[in-house]
Order: sequence, then structure tokens, then C-alpha cells
Amino acid sequence: MVEIDRRKAALIAELEISRGEIRRSVRACEENLNLVSVLRRNVRGNLKFWLPGAALGGWVASKIVSLQLRRPRSVREVRSTGPSEAGRSVGWVVALLKMAVDLLRPTLLAMATEWLARKVSEFAPVQGEAVRAEASTESREAEAQRRAHTRNGMF
Repeated sequence: MVEIDRRKAALIAELEISRGEIRRSVRACEENLNLVSVLRRNVRGNLKFWLPGAALGGWVASKIVSLQLRRPRSVREVRSTGPSEAGRSVGWVVALLKMAVDLLRPTLLAMATEWLARKVSEFAPVQGEAVRAEASTESREAEAQRRAHTRNGMF
């Protein structure tokens, strides 16, 4: 009986180690998928390359813009009075899409956060048997419903 308890304890310890590794790898994946933080780390780590590169890029952009402004225009060149009909309609569509994305951004972010939280919660450690015995029946039913939705492919 003592040997079984020792093996059981060893298996539980291995399981906790594995879960910890999974949690660390999920956090690393989340961190690597966050492009803003990756770019910030890159800029902070390679500042001696980014600053001259930004200065050179600014200089090149200013030269291109100044060349466009100084371009000689011929007298015969016909100047348009404004954007064409197609250009105006495309502008309206782009403006409406931008407004729709700005309005829906909080909802989309909340949905994505909730979905990601559900996926990450699957890697959460399982509670011990003593703690489970103390859990109320309502929390058990809620957990069973959440797991049923997950198994059925709803989320």
C-alpha cells in the first residue's frame, strides 16, 4: 500500500511538472504572438541599429517627397478638378469599413479574449480530490457544462 502511494505521489509530481511546462510554453507562444512587444524588445535590444536606420529612412523619405514637390509640370498637363466618381465611392467604402472596425473592436477583442481564456484554462491544473469534495454542486454542474461545450466543439 505504501508503494502504491509513493508511485501515485511521483506520478502527481510528474503531472504538475508537465503542466508547468505546458503553461510556460503557452505563455511563450502568447508573448511571441504579441507583435508590439516583440518589436519593442527588438528595438530596445538593437538600439544602435534602429536609430541610424530610422534616421536614414527619414532622410530618404524627405528626399523622395522633395523630389515629388519640385517636379516640373508642363503647361499642357491637364489638371483634374478633383477625385473621380470611382475614387469617391471607394473612399466612402474605406471610411465606412474603418468606422465599422472601430465600433466593433471592443466586441471582437472581448470575444477573442474569452475564447483564448477558455483554451488556456484547459491547461489549468486539476484540483485535488479533497478540494473537489468541498466544491458545491452548482460549481460542479457549471464545470460539467463548460466541459461539455468544449467537447462538442462549441468553443
